[in-house]
Amino acid sequence: MLSGVGVQVPPSAPNIKTSNSDVTGFFVSEILKYILALLVLIIE
Repeated sequence: MLSGVGVQVPPSAPNIKTSNSDVTGFFVSEILKYILALLVLIIE
């Protein structure tokens, strides 16, 4: 995942706002996935 982020960041470097929002959205989505996975494990 880190390598994917590293590949995506350089091309969008000039667009700081866009790159930041994309990276933030990516991490937020990943964190939500992990939280949901943990909740499922706890419930089961």
